[in-house]
Amino acid sequence: MNSKSEGIGVNIGELTAPVVRLLYDYLLAADHVIARERFDNLLEPGSQSVAEMTAGEESNIEVRLALDTSEFVGKFEFKAFVHFLSHLLTTLTKVQEQGDGIPMREERRGQRYVVTVPAALEFEGQLNVMMLGFDLRAPRELVVELLFFEPGQFREVSRIT
Repeated sequence: MNSKSEGIGVNIGELTAPVVRLLYDYLLAADHVIARERFDNLLEPGSQSVAEMTAGEESNIEVRLALDTSEFVGKFEFKAFVHFLSHLLTTLTKVQEQGDGIPMREERRGQRYVVTVPAALEFEGQLNVMMLGFDLRAPRELVVELLFFEPGQFREVSRIT
């Protein structure tokens, strides 16, 4: 899947591997205190700048990170976040290793994508589902979205994964 944002060509399918690595390094491999601080910042509205990536020969894209917990059921805290993020990154890595490509859905208005690989986990007795999204609507900016979806629609998936 290709997308253009202000003349910058980005292959959405090829973004997943470096984004998985970035999320791992930025949130899971970081010192616990730093990771906790980054998590707390993600709870604030909006997105935070986390990196810059090259997009072709002439320009860079600012990589921002956002977290949407609006459909999370239960108490959302750092421990739960780490479990869901770890599961999501592991699942995405396995899908990438299979070599069949990353399944994605593009929002109707374009420039926004969701990787349709759910990280469905039952944590402390409650099912929740995290997925990865990419938002390319702003010029020279990629917002990596960690999105929670209403868990009821994934009950069958959670029994499989």
